[in-house]
Amino acid sequence: KIALTSSKSHTIAELIQGIYKKTGFNASIAVELSEHFTKTYTEVTEGLVLDSGLINPGFANMDNGNCSFEEPHILIYDSAIVDAFEMSKVVEEYKREKIPLVLIAPSFSDNFISWCLSNKQSVGLQICLVETPGWGASVLENKRDIRAFLNGDMANKVVITPFDMTIYNNPDKKKIRNRVKQLNAKLEVETEDFSIDDYQKRIANLQRSSAIIYVGGITRKNATEEFDRIEDAVGAC
Repeated sequence: KIALTSSKSHTIAELIQGIYKKTGFNASIAVELSEHFTKTYTEVTEGLVLDSGLINPGFANMDNGNCSFEEPHILIYDSAIVDAFEMSKVVEEYKREKIPLVLIAPSFSDNFISWCLSNKQSVGLQICLVETPGWGASVLENKRDIRAFLNGDMANKVVITPFDMTIYNNPDKKKIRNRVKQLNAKLEVETEDFSIDDYQKRIANLQRSSAIIYVGGITRKNATEEFDRIEDAVGAC
């Protein structure tokens, strides 16, 4: 009913209802324009949501101000990335192979951010910088969650907004079970309400179902109009 009121389309309302029936209400749903298809379709997967977004709006590659990559490599660094020259050696391989790259670190120098943005504009480097999510002890736990969710350093997809990042993947079930087991062990001996809540949210986040709606259309204008209606309806729900 909410989706119908928002979109004024039974088709869109039934699409969104169908997704939530598959994923449950705790799902993260992303909406994207399809570059290749005239019809709208959905893909149900698993998604890890983290509270850290675009470090600079210049890294966005979508009209809605988000950054979206298919089959990205996600590299996590324990210390700040400062030296643009040294990091350029790491990035060069990904640039040459045209592999999307997400770098997660505590912070980035202005020089390195400028270097990345310049290469994005001039040679089409597919890169996005994200500060390590969390603070205090949660930083280490977030990095452990991410590493458990990735296949090596790869994921199926990533969507980064100005506020958060969702990693979509079909992770190794054994790695997820082991990570959840670690978190449950900590949960059993924890006495602080804040930490108990944090561990429970982590476990739910690691096991969260997600979906991506790829919006198609006969023309670009048609697809864009449909995209806006679907995005508004998902937001309303």
